Amino acid sequence: CDMSSTDENIWLRQLAKGDEYAYRVLFDRYYDVLNNFACKYVDDIDVSEDIVQDVFYNLWEKGKTTGIYIP
Repeated sequence: CDMSSTDENIWLRQLAKGDEYAYRVLFDRYYDVLNNFACKYVDDIDVSEDIVQDVFYNLWEKGKTTGIYIP
């Protein structure tokens, strides 16, 4: 099931408020997609998983303190 850009904005706004459920929804929706994307560049599944985990960690940690830009 694809997420519309409106849905994404809603989940990102909730994430910026520290909503763990929103984080889980976004993680579940985008983890595999981002992992596959990263793996094309680094050609190593372990490294690509580390990269994507870092992205989601920073999204969670920094999104709560610096905010997330949503056009």
